[in-house]
Amino acid sequence: MIQLKPILCLVLLCGTGIVFAQETQVVKDYEIVFTIENAGFEVDGSLEGLDARLFFNPQQTDQSYIEATADPRTIQTGIRIRDNHLKRSDYFAAEEYPELKLTMREFKVTHQENTYNATCTLTMKGTSKTFSVPLHYQEGADTLHLSSNFTLNRLDFGIGAKSVILSENVKVKLQVSIVK
Repeated sequence: MIQLKPILCLVLLCGTGIVFAQETQVVKDYEIVFTIENAGFEVDGSLEGLDARLFFNPQQTDQSYIEATADPRTIQTGIRIRDNHLKRSDYFAAEEYPELKLTMREFKVTHQENTYNATCTLTMKGTSKTFSVPLHYQEGADTLHLSSNFTLNRLDFGIGAKSVILSENVKVKLQVSIVK
């Protein structure tokens, strides 16, 4: 009589190996920028320190994923005093929370060409929020360009306090080019 337990264990291990053996694509270039209104003026900023693990294939969206972190200690708005203030505990608390984390899964087709609605989870300052964002892709000869533009409420993440001068809404623009 054949013992099913060893065979079942072997099948489960092999199946798990297939899932974890999924290809990860290499980031060629990226940009993380944001805009917020402060005292009636738009302030632009950027973040560096991207560390990403991702796989995106328009024909295999059920297997596609994006997991990325950025370093809030790299924030740049063009004014060093403001940058240092944003790193403090009342804003990003960058020493205590040295990474901003974004994951995207569940890519759903939209009516716009080359655009998906992605389920995104963003974690900043220890707070995670899940929401839907548009993800646009464009294929080049050897690269795939992904971009997403969305608006978030900084107060949802404990970034700063309610203010008459500083907007609650932050426009975020993410762009990444990956090697196919």
